[in-house]
Amino acid sequence: MLRTDGIKEFHLLSGDVEPAVSQIAKRLGFETYRAAVSPLEKAEYVEVLKDLHQLVAVLGYGVNDALALAKAQVGIAMRSGGAEAALVAADITLADNDLQKLLFVRQLSRQTRQVIEQNYWIAVSTIFLEPCLLW
Repeated sequence: MLRTDGIKEFHLLSGDVEPAVSQIAKRLGFETYRAAVSPLEKAEYVEVLKDLHQLVAVLGYGVNDALALAKAQVGIAMRSGGAEAALVAADITLADNDLQKLLFVRQLSRQTRQVIEQNYWIAVSTIFLEPCLLW
């Protein structure tokens, strides 16, 4: 769903054991995955991606995800079963575990940004054109 909307890379970082993470990564089509990753390693991984000038969004729900959620440009937590630390650290909280809503949130964000940019240019134009209209 997000691939068709322009997301190019997906990375799976998990504190779980390698066989479980490998199986999930293959099933979900992750290009890169790492198992047995500590919370600090997750945050460092986010920093490395940001240093490569990539926009990083992190999706998580546990205490172990909170630091990475806070370090990402966009932190997304899932409320259902989510730890309070993850919910506080995230920029966006999904009400449930329906990942289809990520696409909706992404599209809504784009539309909101377009409206903000449009209103900005209307305001700037009004400021510059106002003296001309008074004559």
